[in-house]
Amino acid sequence: MIHAGVSDLRQAFYAHRQVAHGRNGYSYYLLLFYAVECGLKWVWLKRQNLRRTDQIGNDTLLSQDGHNLVRWIKELRLPARLVGSQTHFHLASGSTTWDVGNAHQAWRYGIRMHHEDEQALVAWLHSLCKWVSEEMRR
Repeated sequence: MIHAGVSDLRQAFYAHRQVAHGRNGYSYYLLLFYAVECGLKWVWLKRQNLRRTDQIGNDTLLSQDGHNLVRWIKELRLPARLVGSQTHFHLASGSTTWDVGNAHQAWRYGIRMHHEDEQALVAWLHSLCKWVSEEMRR
């Protein structure tokens, strides 16, 4: 695993968000997901007075479940309005319910989601990006 520092995470958040901002499609959604992931990790590290992701510790659930945005949100104790109800989705070709931590895989591989689920998930990611941006300005 490659570890990142807080400056790396901050730069990645802004770079991914800028490319994903106002666009549509799998690649943009994927980068939006990664922007949120980098931003949430940045906030968590700053709150813990840590500088790098390798300082998270291998014994924590966070280090084992890095793509699980809901876990990061809970660890950060974000307001309920940000946790939201859109933390699951369905693929267009199935009835299985997937958690948001798997969304990056669907977008990475170009696998279609139910349109309504995808739009709600993207809106949720945008709201998290807004929150992270506000935290970074503090």
